[in-house]
Amino acid sequence: MSDLPLYRDPAAKPAERVDDLLARMTPAEKGQQLQMLDRSWGDGESFLRDGRFDPATAAANLGPDGHGSLSQRQDDASPHAYAESSNAVQRYLAEHTRLGIPALFIGETLHGLVGPAGTTVFPQAIGLAASWNPELLEQVGLATAREARAVGTHVGLSPVLDVCRDPRWGRLEETYGEDPFLVSRLGVAMVRGLQGGDGAGPGLVATVKHFAGHGAPQGGRDSAPSGHGREFLREFALPPFEAAVREAGAGGVMAAYSDWCYVPCNASHELLTEILRDEWGFGGFVIEDMGAIGFLHTAHAVAADTADAAVQALRAGVDQSFASALGPPVVDAVRAGVLDEEVLDRAVRRVLRTKVELGLFEDPYVDATTADAVCDSPEHRALAREAARQSVVLLQNDGTLPLRADLGTIAVIGPNAGVAETGDYSGRNPDLVTPLAGIGARAGTGTAVLYTEGCPVVDQPPDDAGIAAAARIAARADVAVVVVGGSAATSGEIRDAGELDLTGRQDELIRAVHATGTPVVLVHIGGRPNTMEWAFDHVAAAVAAWNPGEEGGSALADVLFGDVAPSGKLPVQWPAATAQLPSTYDYMHTGRDERGRYVNTPVAPRFPFGHGLSYTTFEYGEVGVEVGQDVTVTVEVTNTGDRDGVEVAQLYLRDLVASLKRPMRQLKAFRRVTLRAGEARRVVFTLSRDDLAFWNAAGERVVEPGEFAVMVGGDSTTTNEARFDLP
Repeated sequence: MSDLPLYRDPAAKPAERVDDLLARMTPAEKGQQLQMLDRSWGDGESFLRDGRFDPATAAANLGPDGHGSLSQRQDDASPHAYAESSNAVQRYLAEHTRLGIPALFIGETLHGLVGPAGTTVFPQAIGLAASWNPELLEQVGLATAREARAVGTHVGLSPVLDVCRDPRWGRLEETYGEDPFLVSRLGVAMVRGLQGGDGAGPGLVATVKHFAGHGAPQGGRDSAPSGHGREFLREFALPPFEAAVREAGAGGVMAAYSDWCYVPCNASHELLTEILRDEWGFGGFVIEDMGAIGFLHTAHAVAADTADAAVQALRAGVDQSFASALGPPVVDAVRAGVLDEEVLDRAVRRVLRTKVELGLFEDPYVDATTADAVCDSPEHRALAREAARQSVVLLQNDGTLPLRADLGTIAVIGPNAGVAETGDYSGRNPDLVTPLAGIGARAGTGTAVLYTEGCPVVDQPPDDAGIAAAARIAARADVAVVVVGGSAATSGEIRDAGELDLTGRQDELIRAVHATGTPVVLVHIGGRPNTMEWAFDHVAAAVAAWNPGEEGGSALADVLFGDVAPSGKLPVQWPAATAQLPSTYDYMHTGRDERGRYVNTPVAPRFPFGHGLSYTTFEYGEVGVEVGQDVTVTVEVTNTGDRDGVEVAQLYLRDLVASLKRPMRQLKAFRRVTLRAGEARRVVFTLSRDDLAFWNAAGERVVEPGEFAVMVGGDSTTTNEARFDLP
């Protein structure tokens, strides 16, 4: 007979191991499993001192009862040192706590790992979404997971599956756009990648967030109530999360700061238990967003105090706090008879099961000697460059792009030309390629590259010296590449915008450069669209490059010089005016005109959802439809230009007569198609009955018989339509 406790027996069933361990734990030890300790907010805090693991500091903060998880924050340590500190914590817990329960290390993984210095920085999420390429996102997820596991991280706080319905919201950049189907497909792919794909690598626990309805706040103000009812949430907010849970097996869910039908998400039993677990079969753990449990008392005012907030959250289905909200307060509540210990045990059981399934009881350590080689490896940098290439959207072009090889002088101008804007929740990498560096490296030896900033993104210099300098070098050039947009000051978490116009004097800069008569190629880099109507009316070409990551400058040059044909498509509408908002492509018909009208502002966006040009052109044939158990839709796509290219064929559906109002069109399928010059290909889409379903007034998901229209083309305004009857 082995003296090994059952919970340490790898041959035993996970549930049996967890039950055995739970039976051995004191209430205090249970409470500690629901807490998260921060890696280090400052010198001497957490378990580090002067950047190194310190036993005395660890003893003071980790304590004798262990700790459920630790947050992996950004610092300047190398991947090797970071991994060593993770190992030191696990060793401390194994040797200095009664039961030796390992910790979960939790880190940000939105577009690469945030943690040690020198991890790969992929394009921001909205840029990845512009690729419309699920396979690419799965590869990015796999690479991120490899780096995270190499330094000892087990749980990734991504992807963000909020469907952003208003670009004024600063966190648009963290999302995959405004459409629930696109967000679902990309979200499933990212979750699969982060969790290791089909055994392609060590996986993380992907934590999808922010559950739910967080992407449609009133006025685009972060964490504001959405004001939408259950129909909206069922149709728009919940589908990406359901797909991530049911199809990809997401192991974690983060509850949102906001409320769901007037009940804060962290206190919603309906959301966190009835829908997430009972309806969808979710078996992982739910974590609060940072401080969200306390906000039940201080912000939402639905809890009398923080102790009441903790009890409400635990009962609703939250299992893990982002700090100490679920530690001593819930243990005290159990001892006082306010909370049934089984409710506490339920949450602890979910956390422990995750640790068992990750194999942490067998081996909580990582090989620190490999971490430096894994993080930002040549393969991962190449993937970052390819992802950035596919994220670039060609908005308009009069033929100036691609740039000619015989250009004598290129002026590179603008506040985002000489910096690498990577976006929120980015890792720290010293080797970032700016647009200026990328263009300079790609330009031939016979091409001079001139540069000046022109103006800052936000500040407004009191004189015109910077703009005048920009005009002078533009006048000497054959083409001016003007790189404008946003920055960390204008986009990101809690950086919402009341107006989407370019900030600072960037619009003046564009006008001054244009006035020289030199053709202007406008490059927009930022986390959200900006309204730039004058610029779009006057520049020769324009591209959206989002926050393109560490290889963004190289990838941008690849596209501008024509080494790679642009293939990105907009995952959001590009508005013509802030006054249009909120506005999405999948609008409902008004009670009179289709979309309504303003007397002083256009209603239609500048560029529609799904828009994106190439250096070639594509033509769509007639749409064919066959109705059986499924609906089969076919269309021939032809590359009618003289260059090879990639087109994203998009299928939209409209229910022509239904018991509830339905959107004028909804994305239901898309396909990236690579076509040689002159090549034609038949593209086949299959729609299931569920693709035709919607949530009715009784709260039931139904497929109603009747007439439907399908539209297939290169963006959401396509009129290439066929109709069919569903019996």
